[in-house]
Amino acid sequence: MNNAIFVIKYLFLFLGVYSLTSCKQGVRHSVDPWDETLSPAQNIARNAIYMDNNDDFSFLDVILKEKQCVFLGEGSHWDLETIETKSKMIAYFGRSGYSLAMEGMAFLSSYVFSEPKFYNTVQTWKMDKFMPLISYDFEEFQPIKEMIRSHQIKLLGIETHVGYYDVDAAKIILDQYAKIDYFPMNWDRLNTLFRTKFVKNHLLSVEENFELMDMIDSISNYVHYLIFAINKDDLDLKAILQWIRNVNTDFSFRKYFTTTEIEKIELALRNRDIQMAENMIWYLDHFPNEKCVVSCANFHESKDISQTRYQDKNPLLYYIFQSMGEGVYHRLGDKMYSLAFSNCIQIKEGHLEWEIAQKSNAPYAFVDFESLRYADGYRNQSFGATMIGPKRGKWLNIFDGLYYIRDERRPKK
Repeated sequence: MNNAIFVIKYLFLFLGVYSLTSCKQGVRHSVDPWDETLSPAQNIARNAIYMDNNDDFSFLDVILKEKQCVFLGEGSHWDLETIETKSKMIAYFGRSGYSLAMEGMAFLSSYVFSEPKFYNTVQTWKMDKFMPLISYDFEEFQPIKEMIRSHQIKLLGIETHVGYYDVDAAKIILDQYAKIDYFPMNWDRLNTLFRTKFVKNHLLSVEENFELMDMIDSISNYVHYLIFAINKDDLDLKAILQWIRNVNTDFSFRKYFTTTEIEKIELALRNRDIQMAENMIWYLDHFPNEKCVVSCANFHESKDISQTRYQDKNPLLYYIFQSMGEGVYHRLGDKMYSLAFSNCIQIKEGHLEWEIAQKSNAPYAFVDFESLRYADGYRNQSFGATMIGPKRGKWLNIFDGLYYIRDERRPKK
C-alpha cells in the first residue's frame, strides 16, 4: 500500500515538473526527434504543418492566447499571394481583438485617425495619402483597408517616416487647447514646408530647413508647456512629442539616404529601425492591455539579424545593424512572436523552403521555430533559407516561425 502511494505521488510530481518545463519552454507542437542522417533543413521540414488553403489559421490560436505582439513579415512588398494571406491573417487577429501596426504608416496621423473623439474630424482624409505603401493599393488588401476605414480594427503607425496628414493631426490635437492658451503658428506655411521635404522628398534651402525645424521646435516647447501647466497625463500631447522624435529621425534619414557612401546609408537604415522599435514600445507602454499584430518586411521583424550574413557589398553589415524586431524583443521577451513569410521563388536546392517543397506539394505550410529552437539536435543549427534573400543563418533564433507559400503571384503591369 505504501509503495502504491509512493508511486502515485512520484507520478504526480513527474507530471507537474514536466508540465512546468513544457510551459516554460513554450512548446506548442510535438517535435520530431533529430535524425543525424538528415540535414538541418530536412529535419526542420519534417516538423511543418502542411495546408491546402490559406483560410485556416487555427494553428495560430495558441499563439494568439500567449503573445501580446505578433509580427507578420513578407519577403517582398509585391507578392500578391503574401498580401492576400496576410490580409486574411490580419482579419483573423482583428476578430480576436488585436490592433494593427504597419510599416509605412505614419505615427501621428494613425494615432489621431484611431482616436474615437477625432473620427468626425478625420473622415475627409483620403486613404491613398494616408496609406503610402504601394502594396496596400492592391485588391487583395482591400478588406483590411475597409476594416481600417470603418474603424473595425485600431491602426497603429510605427513608421519612422512622417506622413501627409501629420501637421493636420498635430493641429487637431492642439486645437483642443485653443480656448485655454493661444498658440501663434502659421499652420499653412508649416504644412507647405513639411510636405515639400518629407512627402514630396524635395530639397529645401538651408534657410527653409531652419524655418521648418524651428516651427517644430516651437510645437515641442508649447506641448511641454501644456504638459507642465495644464495636463501632465494627456496622452494626445505625449503622442505629439513622440511624433517629433520621428520628425527628427526622418530628417536625418533623408539627409543621409541621398549619399552613395555605404556607411552613411547603413546609419540611416539603422536609425529608422531603432525609431520604429521605439514607436512600438511607446504603444506598448501607453496601451499595456492591448495586443497588436504588426505587418512589415521580414527584415524589420528579425529578432537577431546578426545571425545571418549580408553577402554583397558589406558582409559585416548585420553585425552593426539592429532591426525593429530586436528592439521590441528586448522589451517584450517571449510575449513577442515573429512570423516570417517565404516562398519558392528564390530558393536553392537544400534550403528549408526547398525541403518543405520536396516533402509535400501543399501550397502552404507553417513551421513553429519556437518549439524547435531548444530541442535536442536543433539547437544552434545553421541552414539555408530565403526569408531575407537566399542566405545561410541560424534562422531558428532569428524568427519564431515560418509561413511558407509555394507560389508567387506578381501584379499585372
